[in-house]
Amino acid sequence: MKLAVFLVAAVSLFAGDIEAVKAEPNLEKRSDKALVFANAALDEARKDHDGLNAHMDEVRAGIDLCVESLEATGKNARKNPKYFKRAEIEVRKLIRRLDNFRIELPLDDRAPVEALLKHAHKVQDDLLAGIMTRKK
Repeated sequence: MKLAVFLVAAVSLFAGDIEAVKAEPNLEKRSDKALVFANAALDEARKDHDGLNAHMDEVRAGIDLCVESLEATGKNARKNPKYFKRAEIEVRKLIRRLDNFRIELPLDDRAPVEALLKHAHKVQDDLLAGIMTRKK
């Protein structure tokens, strides 16, 4: 319940403004907020199909900012998995939402969503590999 309230508040604060997300000094919280931003951008894409490419770019920027923020912490994902696992789970949820959105679109409009899905799968795989594999 608390998470849902947080998400609603965060969506209203960050919808359409990734610079506000980048201003978060705590890198781990920034990664969470970046994924909230990505979900808000996907919500906007569902409402406005005309700006589909721009919205998909925003979703991608949110995903990339999340990963960049986690990498910038300098923490090992295997030793400190909390935020890395949280990001992996949220990216997986975002992938499901993107796939459902792709199915709803006409065939001619699916290309940007499919490209983003490919990128999101790679990000999720990389996050999971970071958590599960040992450094050699």
